[in-house]
Amino acid sequence: MHNKKRKTRRERLTALIACILAILMLLPMVFMVVTNLSTAGAANSSQIQKEIDALKQKNKEIASQKSELQGELSKLGAEKSDAVARKGVLDQRISVLEDEIENLDAQIAQYAALIAEKEREVAENEAKEQAQFELFLKQVRAMEEQGTVSYWSIILSAESFSDLLDRVEMVNDITAYNQKIVDQLKATRAALQQAKAELEDAKAETEDLRATQAAAKKELESQKAEVQKLIDQISADQALTQKAIDDLEASAKDMDSQIAKKEKELQAAIEAARKAGNTSSYQIDPGSGYYWPLPSNRVTITSFFGPRSDPFTGKHANHSGTDISAPSGTPIYAAHGGIVLTSTSHWSYGNYVVISRGDGISTLYAHMSRRAVSEGQTVKQGQVIGYVGTTGRSTGPHLHFEVRVNGTRTDALKYYPNVKWINHTGYSY
Repeated sequence: MHNKKRKTRRERLTALIACILAILMLLPMVFMVVTNLSTAGAANSSQIQKEIDALKQKNKEIASQKSELQGELSKLGAEKSDAVARKGVLDQRISVLEDEIENLDAQIAQYAALIAEKEREVAENEAKEQAQFELFLKQVRAMEEQGTVSYWSIILSAESFSDLLDRVEMVNDITAYNQKIVDQLKATRAALQQAKAELEDAKAETEDLRATQAAAKKELESQKAEVQKLIDQISADQALTQKAIDDLEASAKDMDSQIAKKEKELQAAIEAARKAGNTSSYQIDPGSGYYWPLPSNRVTITSFFGPRSDPFTGKHANHSGTDISAPSGTPIYAAHGGIVLTSTSHWSYGNYVVISRGDGISTLYAHMSRRAVSEGQTVKQGQVIGYVGTTGRSTGPHLHFEVRVNGTRTDALKYYPNVKWINHTGYSY
């Protein structure tokens, strides 16, 4: 009878040990899976946060630009004589506001990605917590199913000294396992709470950004309305219109001389590099023919090259380029490859870019809402160099496009014999 009880006890101990050892084998697998998930999630969240931080830093710079331009507006006041200059500053501020709205769009998109990532982290931590808890319960149930068997029973049932050492080591492993599970449960619970808090923070930040963006859009519309009032004011005031014409002529001459000077400097630099055998410098590929500077469906000409009635004054004037109608924000493409001679803002041309092929031919793109290239940059034919706007001396969104040959403006449309364009009255050409 005594031997039978002893045998039964040993069988129970053996079953318990086998069960615990089986559970112990699952432990590294569970920890490895949840650790890999946590590491991947942390890396994704960290990268998204870096992009958000970079956008926030850019938005600080935009806020500084807005403040500076507001200071310029305050200095100008509301005098009629300052109307043209005031419009120029407002155009710049509109451009900055559009940059701000685009930046806020990007931030909202990144926060959407962060929210999705945090929701995934919450779900993974909840699953991890459940898996760890169930693993812990398996051992507890195993102990319970074996009755009153204790760790001491396992140790004292050893049949030899070597067996005793093995059992002591196993009991230590089980104890360490239990503590590790408890520690992991605590860590998982903390990570879960942190992920939930960060998720709520991201949602709150998104709502703040949406409110800021709505305010920026409202301000943008207000600034555009103010610009239109100034256009009407300038057009209605003979003194202002004459001043605008005089300023325009003086400005055009100054601009022409600057572009001609830069063109000569570029050609001289290219020739010097060629003589020195430096073939890596100024590698300009103008491309084939001339690429239409707007999307193919944007072919409505609102003002041709040559004589016309000035849109501000109504008086006879000479138009230096070709005006192509397009909504604000429409991408503008480089008609040919080359070097960016100029990328700046001007009271008359607004945001404008000049690209030189290095052979005496250059193209000018004006009234942009934003410029996408910088001076000295090499661009390819068809590359986006900016976006349509109405900055500078403009009465509505369009691209003012010029082709210059050795400094002389020419009719841009003659370089596009295959483009079927229409004028603003609807007649096809």
